[in-house]
Amino acid sequence: MKNKIITLVSCMSILLSACSDSDKNKPVQKAAAYVPDPAQIYQKPVSDMPASMPTLPQDTEPCFLDMLNNQNAVGVNVLTDKSQTHLIGWAGDVPNGKSPQEIWLEFDGIKQDTGLYYLKTTPGAKRQDVADSFKKPDLADTGWKVFADLTDLTGGTYEVHVVMQVEQHWLTCDTKRVIQI
Repeated sequence: MKNKIITLVSCMSILLSACSDSDKNKPVQKAAAYVPDPAQIYQKPVSDMPASMPTLPQDTEPCFLDMLNNQNAVGVNVLTDKSQTHLIGWAGDVPNGKSPQEIWLEFDGIKQDTGLYYLKTTPGAKRQDVADSFKKPDLADTGWKVFADLTDLTGGTYEVHVVMQVEQHWLTCDTKRVIQI
């Protein structure tokens, strides 16, 4: 029975990864006009890795950037106004069925030498769809969101990764989404 579960989780991960990789081949999506919420505070990312985060967190899959400015996120997402950006997604330790206590987005512009930036999200949003999909009830609190001010990011293309703390462990995951500024 345990081998069947491991095989099922492996197959689901491969399928999700294959689907996500195909998004990078889709046309570039320009972000729709976003009407900012005046009641929100838009956080600026930091260029220094948070002190609590280890240098090399363990890789895991899957995680997701679902929405960017109230529009479905695709492989490459172009931002025209980076001062008020709303991002929504989910992340968790899927193999162990655990929701994270802390979630950071990592904007990785290393390939074009624009650096790494970190932005703390608000974790714990209800994502029953994730729990149901993986048949792991403890993944119901894997949702995250953040209102971001990305004006400090140099123009370029940034891969979006998730770095999360689950219990005493830190994990990192590639959302397979890119933001172009």
